[in-house]
Amino acid sequence: MFSYSGHAYKSTHSVIGIYLNEVRNLYIYDREPSSGQIHANIGYVWTFVLQVNDKVHLQIDSAKLYVDDDQRFFFNGWLLNTVWSQYKSY
Repeated sequence: MFSYSGHAYKSTHSVIGIYLNEVRNLYIYDREPSSGQIHANIGYVWTFVLQVNDKVHLQIDSAKLYVDDDQRFFFNGWLLNTVWSQYKSY
């Protein structure tokens, strides 16, 4: 399971791409603030079924997000379960 969250000062809509092995599998769209510029909480949670050596990264595809010491973004990942069987399937 993966998540990202943060507080940002934004002035336009944002599109954040979620990439698995350099291919965008998912994108998160956050609409443009109606009042022009706004402080916003942004967050999302998703899951991927991964294989050994898979790589996941986030990329701002279209946005103007401002972060600093007071306004941070966090990207987290947790291993929920592994299934290992010593038995062959027939």
